[in-house]
Amino acid sequence: MLWRTALISSCRLLPSCSHPAGRSFRWSVIASAHRRRSSMDPEVPAIDPSCTPAESPASGMSSDATGSLETMASEDLLPGETVVREGKASILFPSANEVFYNPVQEFNRDLTCAVITEFARDLLAQRGVRVVVPGEKEKVLVSLSEESNEAEEKTGAEELNVTATAGEKCEHGLRVLEGLAASGLRSVRFALEVPGLQSVTANDFSSKAAALIARNAQYNRVSHLVQASCRDASMLMYEKRGKKERYDVIDLDPYGSPASFLDAAVQAVSEGGLLCVTCTDMAVMAGNSGETCYSKYGSISIKA
Repeated sequence: MLWRTALISSCRLLPSCSHPAGRSFRWSVIASAHRRRSSMDPEVPAIDPSCTPAESPASGMSSDATGSLETMASEDLLPGETVVREGKASILFPSANEVFYNPVQEFNRDLTCAVITEFARDLLAQRGVRVVVPGEKEKVLVSLSEESNEAEEKTGAEELNVTATAGEKCEHGLRVLEGLAASGLRSVRFALEVPGLQSVTANDFSSKAAALIARNAQYNRVSHLVQASCRDASMLMYEKRGKKERYDVIDLDPYGSPASFLDAAVQAVSEGGLLCVTCTDMAVMAGNSGETCYSKYGSISIKA
């Protein structure tokens, strides 16, 4: 909706709506833009320039209703808090000055959600659980291999009787650990966007971060999936080395090198599990600094 984006941007340059002249001028611009949109799409209702925003059919609700929704949203916020929205998650932060949020890494988080979803689809199929993604069409697989057809006849092609959807707890689903969760953004996105999860442990060494994680889980209504933890990430993973306690998915996003967490992470992930590591240390691992690479990873990269 490029026209809507351009309209919103232009409205920020218009006179203040607190003044009657500014309010009428802004509304006339919106009405004229909407008429252009209506001419391109007959299904869009036209706006009468003489009416107010509260009476407009395109607004979808009155100004009183809109104000009540804004009041409901603001009641959940503490003084000084700000909200960052990404994907299906809305994350609370104590103040705008303390937010460590990198928009460039949104693609990385999108990719992580997509990878875990496909991993859940393959792994849970072995447990008799079918992963359901909203808007996804069912795929029809046709095998031309005689061996696979014979194998299906022997096994009887077991049907997947249990379905798993995003936001719902799956008893036979994946156990996920985010070792360095900070605000809990990744964990909340996992709970809201990845189907087939049994639990998501969002861990951070800071007690303030752990409290913020619990608050964000409650704010996004995923407390039934996301559990906040305040532990040392390496010690937590070492304690989960037992065969029945390992995690199906471990996600690590440290500051700098992940080397100090890798030994514990490899032991805490289940057999055939998924280990996701994000780090900003590629310059060192690419061989730009041989001594630093050796001190962190015990080896030197061969640079062409």
